[in-house]
Amino acid sequence: MRISLTRCRTRTPVGLDLGASGWRAAQLVRQGVRVGLRAAVARTRSIENSDTAADSTSSALERSLRAAPFRGRDVSCVLDPPAIEFFSLELPAAVLSDPELQHSDRGAEADLAEMTRWEVERMVGASAVGIEARHWALPPSTVPGPNAIAVAAKRSEVLRLVELCHQAGWTCNRVDAGAAALARFGSLLNRWNGEQVWGLLDVGFNESRVVLCVNDTPVLVRRAGSGGGAWTERVAEALQVSVKAAEIHKRDHGIALAGRGVRREAPGMNAGAQGEAPSSELAPILLGALRTELREMASEIKRSYEYVLSRYPARHAADLVLVGNGSTLKNLPEFMSGALGIVVRRASDYLGQDGCRLRVCPCRVGSGTCDKHRTLLTEQWHTNIESLAQAIGAAVTR
Repeated sequence: MRISLTRCRTRTPVGLDLGASGWRAAQLVRQGVRVGLRAAVARTRSIENSDTAADSTSSALERSLRAAPFRGRDVSCVLDPPAIEFFSLELPAAVLSDPELQHSDRGAEADLAEMTRWEVERMVGASAVGIEARHWALPPSTVPGPNAIAVAAKRSEVLRLVELCHQAGWTCNRVDAGAAALARFGSLLNRWNGEQVWGLLDVGFNESRVVLCVNDTPVLVRRAGSGGGAWTERVAEALQVSVKAAEIHKRDHGIALAGRGVRREAPGMNAGAQGEAPSSELAPILLGALRTELREMASEIKRSYEYVLSRYPARHAADLVLVGNGSTLKNLPEFMSGALGIVVRRASDYLGQDGCRLRVCPCRVGSGTCDKHRTLLTEQWHTNIESLAQAIGAAVTR
């Protein structure tokens, strides 16, 4: 699957997301205040080979990257749990609140980095040997509590990514936390204001993660539940079919919109989906198979919003953006919107709307897309902007 959309003038590095179900790469081009998706490629492993990573060899990576018309050889890679961990910290406010001191005074910057490492090592304990720790500051709050998030990664995992890219003939100049990449991707989709708490739900293969943001900054990163792989297994058990057949049924039928817990006219519902009947007799069965896991996920997301709103009481809950391969499950946004009482939309639903700075359409129609090429992206090429979210975010440079 390959996308080539626009001539490159001011290109970004290639964002590379090596995930459990395959990998994705994307390169952007700056177009004034907007960015365009210059090129992208996605490779997904077979559902039957769930124990073999698609990115296991540098030669496979080299072949796939060569398949897309990327420019340059610079790569920005993404790391996700369990390779990294997140920690809430309270660091000296005087240093955190003074950006000039952080960036101009190398001694203060080094002291802050050392404090971060000490705090992470204290929380991790004996397993802290051989880790790299970084942090970002949280927006100011009137409520006492953490003022920074630290990210800890095993040095061996970082070096593994760097070496993998090197062997494939590319240069890894940055290793990025997946949550930070998602926040940058989400910031391209809408003009979020300072009164909102907005978030992303990344439905991956092994697990789902929720990332909640204030302004453009992630303030909470938390596991929200199981991922698409476990969902497929639940469907296979319910239908008494193979995992491969269950994946096909899950993709084709989705879950039913039924029951009092789901509003048929939830805010942010996809156009044309309101009042939609179940797509087949299988959709209610799939809903029954996944109901418990989806409800537990919704409860975890609700608790996450409540916590962040308690830390930022002057703000209100805003959109939850669905990304990741698992987010394409039919009627998932409607289910989550009904369970949470907020706007839940897939990332692709923002394309072309006012406030969206991401272009994916070669026609450059309107503010960035047209119905023809949006369909081309999501259906004909069997890839979608949701699956490219982390790769696009990793490609974004500030």
